[in-house]
Amino acid sequence: MSNKFDEVQNYMSLTYHKKNVIYIVVNEKETLNNLDYFLGILNSELMNWRFQISNFNNHVSIRELQNLPIVRPLSGSKTARNLRKAVRTLDYPTIEASVFALYGFGLHQAKSILELRKTPDEEKKPILETLSRLV
Repeated sequence: MSNKFDEVQNYMSLTYHKKNVIYIVVNEKETLNNLDYFLGILNSELMNWRFQISNFNNHVSIRELQNLPIVRPLSGSKTARNLRKAVRTLDYPTIEASVFALYGFGLHQAKSILELRKTPDEEKKPILETLSRLV
């Protein structure tokens, strides 16, 4: 059985520079579409929550970023296409809902994560409405 998750390092290189700045360098074979896909996932509430439960300080190490679970972008995936488009148009509710859907989260689970992240109700409601159409 194949695993649907990959580590970040399978798609991009992470390197340190001065003052603990982490540069993300995407492998040549990755396309602009996949950059949008990764931006959506890495900046989502779900990944922020996942990172928050495994990091107990404000220092971000390369190892911690490399170990984040990334859902493989499947070609032809409607949810992945929605995520890419939402990133390009800065459609926040669709970005969040798409990431929850890609990771197999339902409405109840997504609502719990958003509440743990203290997401304001005016942001939470459109995310959950969008997710209800995706799942």
